Amino acid sequence: MNARTVTPGIALALALLAAAVIGGACDAKDRAGSPVFEVSSEDPTEALGLAIQDEYRVERTYARVLTEHGDIGPFDHVVLAEQKHINALTGLYTTRGLNAPSDPWQPEDIPSFATLRLACEAGVALEEANVALYDGLLTGELPADVHTVFLNLQAASRDHHLPAFALCVAQQEVPEEPPEEPPEESDLYVSLGLAIQDEYRTQGTYAKVLAEHGDVTPFSNILVAETAHVGSLSALYAAREWPVPGSDWQPEDIPSFATLLLACEAGVALEEANVALYDGLLAGELPADVRTVFLNLQAASRDHHQPAFARCAGNSR
Repeated sequence: MNARTVTPGIALALALLAAAVIGGACDAKDRAGSPVFEVSSEDPTEALGLAIQDEYRVERTYARVLTEHGDIGPFDHVVLAEQKHINALTGLYTTRGLNAPSDPWQPEDIPSFATLRLACEAGVALEEANVALYDGLLTGELPADVHTVFLNLQAASRDHHLPAFALCVAQQEVPEEPPEEPPEESDLYVSLGLAIQDEYRTQGTYAKVLAEHGDVTPFSNILVAETAHVGSLSALYAAREWPVPGSDWQPEDIPSFATLLLACEAGVALEEANVALYDGLLAGELPADVRTVFLNLQAASRDHHQPAFARCAGNSR
């Protein structure tokens, strides 16, 4: 992927932007022909101006991609790097008692990209142009600190940003395969469904008790555990690239309890039923990861949740 493969519309937009920055002196398509910029080693402000305006342009372009397409890589981390580039160049002005020029780029100067692929192609072209710009600037005589900063910024664009955007383009060219459809009639799929729906039921019940009776134990801490149980089962679906089913339990399906005693007695019954469910599921043939999760969830219900609700019921009489 190089600047020549960028679509005509993008190439035109980038060419107009590049021309405004460097007066058309630098051609990103032929870095070997990068011009020599006549800059004074005692007054490098012209070179600094070319560099910082190009970094402003790149940073604004990537920021717009994030605004329009969301928080996506590599734009999210490269835009932070571009802000550091601007700070490094601003520091060169400051050490000379000068004020760095402000960002001249208006929103209408920055192109939009309809797809992520187009944005990534633009990133490749921008980074190639940035590297070529520094090629030209570094052929002139520069103070040591300016020369060092320019080398560092060029290396970041050449060795990190450009490959990241080239990879982004390549990834957009590979169509994503849809996840494998779960074998809905398989014993494993049915077993996972029974387990996660039971955990959803206990989760919904304990949440309703807390809503109706306040922040009472053991419901508050066991609700956290039940949420973790759902997460463990969801991970088993994810490992197989199966969609995680939502809860079948609607608010009207969840009972209310007039007293805390009744709620605690219901907790005992729910946890006993949960242990019995896992007894049945564990009697079948299961993959090792599923068996481990089922055993862990059953042990939590049997050894921690059920005794806690039994104590709650005894204390509430």
